[in-house]
Amino acid sequence: SSVPAMLGGLKFYITDANGAEVTDLSAAALTRKDIDDMLQNIYYTVGGDKMSRTLLVSAWAKRKISSFFSSAERLGPGMGQDAGVVVDRLNTDFGPVDILLHTALAKNELFAIRRETIQIGHHGQLGRPQIRELPPSLTGPRVQKVFYADVSLICGGVQAMGRLHNFSTTA
Repeated sequence: SSVPAMLGGLKFYITDANGAEVTDLSAAALTRKDIDDMLQNIYYTVGGDKMSRTLLVSAWAKRKISSFFSSAERLGPGMGQDAGVVVDRLNTDFGPVDILLHTALAKNELFAIRRETIQIGHHGQLGRPQIRELPPSLTGPRVQKVFYADVSLICGGVQAMGRLHNFSTTA
């Protein structure tokens, strides 16, 4: 085919229609139970060995997850002025789950992904990232160059993934 694959994105693939666990929280506050419920549903769908092990989160979701454990915050002797709780991994009943902060997500969403089944790459040899020189400019003495790449996304095993979205970013 001369038409390259469509990149789409996680939101394009991780949908109810494709069998993913998707929950609209209808502006309610994100809770630990919401995350555990999503992981439990994925566990029953695909089993513990094939389920998501990474949460891809917005800044608000990352702060919210860290706040679940803020009561554990203590400032011990010799700690200086450093304080705070940062959670980069959750130990759940379904195994450890890494938490990755990313700016490309909406502020009110998080994804449970299985990194082993997601690949991003270029489409054929032509799609390799490259700088191309355009024909000389007709409007002035300059050389024009463009950056070109034709990339694609493979997102397999969507039933092992999930998305929580539309949660409150104020509560």
